[in-house]
Amino acid sequence: MTTRYPMLAVLACAAALPVLGSAHGANASVVEYLYVEANEGSSAGGHVALRIDDRVFDFQNAELGTLRRRRTQWDEFRYIYSVRENRTIHVARFDVSVADRDAILERFNRRYLIQNEHYSVRESLRNDRELIEWLIEKAEGDSAGRELHLAPQVRGAGLFRVAGTRAADGASGLVALRERIRNERGADYLAIRIGELERELETLVPTTEMPAPLRVSDDQNPSSGYAFSDRYRDLCEKIFALRVLRSAAELQPEARILPAGERYALDQAEREPLRSFADAEEARLAELVASRRPDWGFALIVGMARLQSLRESQLSGRLRFLDAFPTDAAVLSEASVRRSDPFVVELAERARIEFDTARARFFAEASPGEAQFAWLEGMANRDAEFQQGFAMGREVRMQGARMLPDRPSVVDDLPVPAVPLVVLQPAERTAKESLRRYESALHDAFGYRLIDRNCVTALLASLEGGLHEDGADRQGGLDFVPFISYRSMLDASGNAQQLEVPSYRRTRLEAMYAMENDAAVWLRESNTLTSTVYRPNERDSFFLFFTEDAGPARPILGALNVVAAAGKLALGLLKAPFDRGRTAWSGLKGAAFSLPELFFIDLRKGMLDYAPSEPPRTAVRPASA
Repeated sequence: MTTRYPMLAVLACAAALPVLGSAHGANASVVEYLYVEANEGSSAGGHVALRIDDRVFDFQNAELGTLRRRRTQWDEFRYIYSVRENRTIHVARFDVSVADRDAILERFNRRYLIQNEHYSVRESLRNDRELIEWLIEKAEGDSAGRELHLAPQVRGAGLFRVAGTRAADGASGLVALRERIRNERGADYLAIRIGELERELETLVPTTEMPAPLRVSDDQNPSSGYAFSDRYRDLCEKIFALRVLRSAAELQPEARILPAGERYALDQAEREPLRSFADAEEARLAELVASRRPDWGFALIVGMARLQSLRESQLSGRLRFLDAFPTDAAVLSEASVRRSDPFVVELAERARIEFDTARARFFAEASPGEAQFAWLEGMANRDAEFQQGFAMGREVRMQGARMLPDRPSVVDDLPVPAVPLVVLQPAERTAKESLRRYESALHDAFGYRLIDRNCVTALLASLEGGLHEDGADRQGGLDFVPFISYRSMLDASGNAQQLEVPSYRRTRLEAMYAMENDAAVWLRESNTLTSTVYRPNERDSFFLFFTEDAGPARPILGALNVVAAAGKLALGLLKAPFDRGRTAWSGLKGAAFSLPELFFIDLRKGMLDYAPSEPPRTAVRPASA
C-alpha cells in the first residue's frame, strides 16, 4: 500500500525485517507511533505522538494560536494521558536501525530546542517593551490616568534580607565566602566590581533601529543578539548578588523550610559528607564571581542561599533547605488536608519515601553535585509541606515540575539606565514593532490550523524531515485525523507490532470484573455518583453516565447525560450571579460532549485529579482484539 509520507514506508519496511539476536535485534532500536483516544478538553479528536526510547515528542496548542513542540519522558506522558486523562494509548511499534533512530531523534531534539529559542526571543522582546515603558514612566514622573507598570523584579532577591544587615553579624556561610574572595582577589574587589556593574547598568541604551524582515524556522536558530531587557536583568542580578556577598546578608526567615521531627536530624555518618559538599560549593561560588557567563548573578544568588542553609544545617545538626515552591504552585485544599483524605495521606507517604530515597542517594555519592542537591532540596520541600499542612491544618502546595528557589522581588535602590525621553520614545516604538513582527513570524511558522497544520500533520512533517515547508499535507485525504493517521501507519506497514496502554479506569474495571460480580461492578461503576474509580472534579464538565463501555446502551445513557446536563445548565443560570457562571458552563459543556453519544460516539472518559495505587498504574500490553 502506498502512502503520502515516505518515512512511513521506511518504518513499514523496517517492521517487516526479521529481528535477530535480542528482543529488538543487535542493530535495531524501537520507534513507536502513539495514538491517544479522545477525551473532553483540547484533544477531543484524539492526539498523536512519537516515542523514541524513553522520550516522547508531540505538538500542543500554545500561545499566539501556535503549535509548540513538546518533549516528555515516557512515564510522565503515560501518566498524563492514560491515568490523569483516562485515555487509552494505542501503540504501533517499529523496529528500525540504530542509525535511522538516531537520525530521527537528532532531528526532533534539534527542532525542539530551536523552537524553544524562538519563543525565548519573543519573551525577551516583550520584556524589552515593558522595561522601556517603565523607564518612560519614571522619566516623565507623571502617572495620571495611566496604568503603571510594575517595577522589574530581580530573581532570587526575596531570598535575602539585605537592609539592616551589618557585616559583623551577617550570615556565617557568606562571611567565610566573602573573606575567601578578599584573600584571593583583593580587599577592594567586591566594591570595585559593584561600581563597574552599576556604571554599566546606568549606561545601558535600548536600540531605536527597526528590525530587518525576518523569517522564523525550526531548522535555524534565531540570531537576535543580547536583548536590552536581558542585559538589564543580568546586571541587576549581578549587582544584587555582590551586594549580598559584601554585606554577608542573612536569609529571609520565610525563605527557609525548617522541618520538624527526628527524621531531619543529621546522623554522624552524614555530617562529614555534608561539610565536604558545602566546602566544594563555597569554592565554586568563589570562582563564579569572576565568571564570563552573562547570567552568573542569579546562579550566585541561589548558590549563596543554599550555602547558608548548608552551614546552618551543620551548626544545628538538622537538615535545612530553601523554600523552592513557586508562587503560583497548585494546592491541595485545606478541607481535604484537615479531613486527611486517603489520597492526601497517600501523597504524603509518597513524598516521605521520595525524600528518604533522595537523601540516601545524596549521601551515598562520593562527590555529589548541584543536581543531586537540587533534587534532595525539592523532595525535602514536598515532604515538609505535607508535615506542616497536617500540623497546621492548612492547604498543601503541590508542584510536579522541578523546583527552583528563585523568589523574585523588587529591589528599590538599584541604578536605572540614564536614557533621555528623546531616545526612550522611539525605542518604545521600535520595541513594539519588533515584538509585533516577531509574533507574526512565529504564527506564520508555527500557527495552528485545524486540517493542514495540527498535531498530526506537524508530527508527520517533522518525521519526514520537513517535506513541506509549512508542515501541511498538500495531497488532501484524512490523515490529519489522529485515528486515521494511526490506521494509515498500520496499513502502510502490515507488520508493525500493535500494543496498547489501557486507561486507568479500564485497568481498574478489569481487575474488579475479575474479582467481583460483573453486574454489580457495572451498576456501581457506570455512573459518577457511585463510582469508586472516578470522582467529579472541576476539570470535567457535568455528566452522570460513562458510555465508553456501554455498548448498545450508549445512546440511551447519552440521552440521560444530555437531560441531566440541561438541568445543570438551568440551575447554573440561576446561580450565575453567585458563581460567575461556572455551574452553567459545566452544564453547557456537559450537554455538548454528551450529544455525540446519541450517535454511538464516545468523546469523554472522565478525568482524574488523582489516581491511587502503585505507579505506573497502567501497563503496556498487546492490543485488544
